[in-house]
Amino acid sequence: ASLIRVRLSVAPADVDLRVSDDGIGGVRGVPSSIARRLDGIDGSVQVTSPPQGGTALDIGVNRFAVESAVTA
Repeated sequence: ASLIRVRLSVAPADVDLRVSDDGIGGVRGVPSSIARRLDGIDGSVQVTSPPQGGTALDIGVNRFAVESAVTA
């Protein structure tokens, strides 16, 4: 990849993170370590990675769950 983009959106109730690149794509599945961590705070994760189309990792969590996990 020659370009990586990071977008963080914080709303009153949600936090969304997108990390994407312009690489070769073809990533299959979500890394299990990320999925386990997000399961612990009722988050979601999705990978989009068509062949030759780059990769995007989209993560969404409830803002209150994040704040509780950070202060615990």
